[in-house]
Amino acid sequence: MPNPNSPVAVKGKDFDQMRIPCKKRMNCMKKRVITALLVFFASASAFAQSQIGLRVGANFATIQDGLDRLENMEEPWVPRLTLGVATSLAVNESFAIAPEFNYSQRGYEASGTNTLGQDFTYTYDYNFFEVPLLARLSFGHILKGYVNLGPTFSYLLGGKEVQEGGLGAGERSFDMDDERYKRFELGGALGGGIQLDTGIGSFLIDLRYNTGFTDFQTSSSSSLYSAGLFGQQPEKYRTQYVSTSLIFLVPGKR
Repeated sequence: MPNPNSPVAVKGKDFDQMRIPCKKRMNCMKKRVITALLVFFASASAFAQSQIGLRVGANFATIQDGLDRLENMEEPWVPRLTLGVATSLAVNESFAIAPEFNYSQRGYEASGTNTLGQDFTYTYDYNFFEVPLLARLSFGHILKGYVNLGPTFSYLLGGKEVQEGGLGAGERSFDMDDERYKRFELGGALGGGIQLDTGIGSFLIDLRYNTGFTDFQTSSSSSLYSAGLFGQQPEKYRTQYVSTSLIFLVPGKR
């Protein structure tokens, strides 16, 4: 039987009523993103040197303050994909602003034994559009070290829940018109890496810790917790993940 608290159970009149305001929010979000991108690229030439390129790597993700409250539970950090467009806008030789525009996969996995003695594994996958706005301080000449720090702005695109074993095994896609999902997330990133400048561009090896400051869903959005078999509800539904990536930047305008 479908869980009535699950996002996939939202049907009929209530579903239709929620769809209209969500579409309006989507249109507003698209307009704001397009405006921000236009302003960003128009202002890039004002910096001493601009670079643009690609970023690809892995997120090792879980959630904050949640699964440690549950009984008989293990919580690994699961690997996910991240990729996008990276930029560097140099203010001077040692300081730059480094905005990025990323597709960021996050999520978490929980496995254990429920109160009925059944073994289970729940896997949650979340797909975000992510815009980190990082301040980068570098030191060195050709081979540089650097540190990053700054806020991140994310928008939840969708995701799925996969259950193996236990009660109600199967796969369910999230209903993003469900108001229990909070699609905008404010977070922060802190990290560093090494950068090698060459004649064709700059190669960076980057390591970061990322954390959400806002909840991206309520506890009732998750079958794992709404089933009521695993102990207390999490206090926070906030992402946290360690990302490691390779970045290649080519010179832009000087």
